[in-house]
Amino acid sequence: MEYRRVSGRTGPGAGRPAKLYRRAATEVAVSLPPRSYDLGGTLLADALAATPSKAAREALARTAKERGRALGGGGAVLLPGKASRKARRDAVLAALTAQGYEPVVQRDAIRLRNCPFHALAERQRTLVCGMNLSLLEGLLEGLAAADYEARLAPEPGWCCVAFRSRSR
Repeated sequence: MEYRRVSGRTGPGAGRPAKLYRRAATEVAVSLPPRSYDLGGTLLADALAATPSKAAREALARTAKERGRALGGGGAVLLPGKASRKARRDAVLAALTAQGYEPVVQRDAIRLRNCPFHALAERQRTLVCGMNLSLLEGLLEGLAAADYEARLAPEPGWCCVAFRSRSR
């Protein structure tokens, strides 16, 4: 947290400096009564990563894609072809925001400031980022948002999945 005048005014009468907050480096979670979903997720991810079974990984990708479709509207055509490009983009942004991804528009791309699976991805990157990609591909399908393509684009400080516009 820091204090700073954001209006640009200085001197007497400029008002009190504003409190400016930034994202914490660590997660904070409260659960009453105590629950340990993170431990459960970690155990499942570790077990799946230790399993050489291709079928298990395919089942995870298929399940994630199905859940993504449901999150995006269950296959209902929410974005008719006559909807404007902006309306289709806004629907994608709203769906991503609802899931906690904190999307940011960058030219013809959408980047995600937050990964809801960050702690698991730090532990099992290939497995979890692949699952996340499948989930978000399904989300786009569920929204009928053919304007965008989800792809792996790992970059420090961002989610491993990014969206590229198909129109260019």
